[in-house]
Amino acid sequence: MKLEKARERKKNKKRNRYIYRSSILFVLIAATVFAVYSNNKPEKSTYGAGDDAPDFKLQQLNEVFADTTLQLSDLQGKGVMINFWNTSCSPCEVEMPFLEETYETYRDKGIEFVAVSIDVNEFVLSKYIQSFGLSFPVVQDNSDQVKNLYSVTKLPSKVFINEDGEIVEIVEKVMKPDELGTHLDEIVPN
Repeated sequence: MKLEKARERKKNKKRNRYIYRSSILFVLIAATVFAVYSNNKPEKSTYGAGDDAPDFKLQQLNEVFADTTLQLSDLQGKGVMINFWNTSCSPCEVEMPFLEETYETYRDKGIEFVAVSIDVNEFVLSKYIQSFGLSFPVVQDNSDQVKNLYSVTKLPSKVFINEDGEIVEIVEKVMKPDELGTHLDEIVPN
């Protein structure tokens, strides 16, 4: 009798262990499937046209603006084009000279350019700024804080913001001068 009760208890323990282990395995498999599924979905931009542009504050690197920070909200009332780029991006290099030329024209119309570099090497970045003679503010986002905030996935990318701080458009490609001018005309302050 004692032997039968012992066998019964042992059988129940085995069954309970099996249920417990199966439950754990099911939860682990479900979590893995969820993680794989959610990471394989294309990421949707958090901010888009019509949204208020999220604020950021970064150190400026141009010699003209040395030892100052740039905060996007300080540019309220101006049209702003944020250009995401880095020194190893050849399309960005092709685009940089005409961005400088275009800035000279649109600065007087109330448009500010902000070049957000995602380079980590400040020395290389400073040499790049000097070689192109960039007069618009260049800030360094070496921690990808602003890049991630705007969900930038391609370089170069531009965010056009109107005088009210609202995103008008996000463009993820190299732009020709006339195409850039069209977008800038849309954000010229009244």
